[in-house]
Amino acid sequence: MEQMTTISAIKLMPYSKDERAKFIQLTVDELLSGNYSVEQIAEIFVALKSIEETVKAIQSNGDVREYLEDLMHGKEIELNGASITISERKSFTYDSDIRWCELEQKIQALKDEQKKLEGLMKAIKAPVADAETGELIQPARWTASKVFTVKIK
Repeated sequence: MEQMTTISAIKLMPYSKDERAKFIQLTVDELLSGNYSVEQIAEIFVALKSIEETVKAIQSNGDVREYLEDLMHGKEIELNGASITISERKSFTYDSDIRWCELEQKIQALKDEQKKLEGLMKAIKAPVADAETGELIQPARWTASKVFTVKIK
């Protein structure tokens, strides 16, 4: 019997879009079957969050990325309905230009003014007159939605 490794555990997950869609639907159906307690379903949410963080950490690991790049020798790899390529992404900096810096300062000043106005609009319950201009400032409208938060301790 082959020993389970971290790599063999990863390979148990579905690869293609169709396989993932089927896996997702089967999981959803099973969770909604009524066969699981709230604690068991919550445990799945915790496991999924842990898997998400694990995948991000592995994919962003510099040593692994560098090693893969060395092995690829600049070639594209296609397997299991996916491709892996290495390309360059340019990042530009503009702060060496005086006009750009002036515009950036103006934009930041406007953002600060907007943030201040948003704070006021959140705080008021009815329209109020702006002390300087006399314009009516309307309270912010809002909607609420439920959000599941899973924190790994």
